[in-house]
Amino acid sequence: MNPLNLILALLLGAAAAGLSYGFQTVVNLSEQLRLEYPQLVLGLPILFILTILLKKKTLYYPHKVKDLHEMTEEKNFFWNRWKAVYHFIGASLSHIFGASVGREGVIVLTTTGVARLFNLSLKYWGPVAASIGFAAITGNKWVGIIFLIEMYSTQFSQKVWTFFGAWVAVLILQSLKFPHLLSAVTIPDSESWLKRFVFIFVLGMIIGYISRLYKKGYFFLSDFFAAKNIIWAIAMSGAIGYALYNTDLRVLQSLSLDLVERFSSGSLMTAYDMQLVLLKAIFTLLCVSLGFFGGEYVPLVLVGVGLGVTGAQFYGESLLLGSVLGAFAVFAGVTRLKWTAVVLCLGLLDYTMFIWVYLFYSVVHSFSGEKSIYLQPRLHKFNFMNFQFGGFPGSFGNVKTTERDIGEG
Repeated sequence: MNPLNLILALLLGAAAAGLSYGFQTVVNLSEQLRLEYPQLVLGLPILFILTILLKKKTLYYPHKVKDLHEMTEEKNFFWNRWKAVYHFIGASLSHIFGASVGREGVIVLTTTGVARLFNLSLKYWGPVAASIGFAAITGNKWVGIIFLIEMYSTQFSQKVWTFFGAWVAVLILQSLKFPHLLSAVTIPDSESWLKRFVFIFVLGMIIGYISRLYKKGYFFLSDFFAAKNIIWAIAMSGAIGYALYNTDLRVLQSLSLDLVERFSSGSLMTAYDMQLVLLKAIFTLLCVSLGFFGGEYVPLVLVGVGLGVTGAQFYGESLLLGSVLGAFAVFAGVTRLKWTAVVLCLGLLDYTMFIWVYLFYSVVHSFSGEKSIYLQPRLHKFNFMNFQFGGFPGSFGNVKTTERDIGEG
């Protein structure tokens, strides 16, 4: 392995940290702007047109995390590296106008764009940069390498550089006091092993089917808006903006971090809170299907937390357990990144909870359907007791990485 690559990995980690911190600053400023000018959300149709114009200016630039898998060597060659910043600009505009999108997509894609900016081999450094970016924005030192393993087929050296880059990114953000989405909690012991088992299985099954429904809507609406006249999309953007302008629904604009904090605190859910969870899922589905720049991670965490707390409240289980388990469950179901979600969840719990966490996400994974909003169809899987293990997708760009790549390990 080339020692110079360690420096590249550390630089990518620093870049991911800088992008994460900078983008959160933009998000904070956008929230202040919307408080002063709530009518900004009515400009979503204008934002949609700007989004279309930005995409036309980014030749072969990936606009979603899934696009990274669909890139070919030929497209990588034509990827305009000087326009990698356009995705950051587009996602910033999405949050300024209040579109219900997340932030992980912009960091994953823009960090990958940094690798392209410095003319590094995307076949080799693309997966590394994307995984470092995901670790940075989620604040988990270990999740980068798990994300890499689940998303891509890579060499051992790429896993090493991802490990170092992810640690640097997270440590830098910790020193900058970057706000964490969720805090670690202590779960009280259950009086009955069987009662907790039933709760985890039933909640996992319900969230699995909800994830399956979300994906069906995602693929249907994405195809629908792509095939129909652009007027349909502009009209839908206007309808979303008008709905989010309503005083009672303004809390659902952008990331809705206040709701994440409130729902994850273990407080009881009201009927109105449950309606907000459902509406957040719908608004996020519409915004990402329309193609607004951004991601889905934070909105889906909000939906998952709400579903988990609601389920625990009805069943009489610990509300904190429901919130932490549910937090990454919808994300796991729609992306099929089970082990990524397991590591994120265990980062908030005592590792003695591993069996419960593993069981829960196995159930979610099994009932959520085969499709993924991040991955190409899997090449193989091993099914044991209806819990799906393994099954990694094809290599980045569907081209096998070789030792002759620029910047190889």
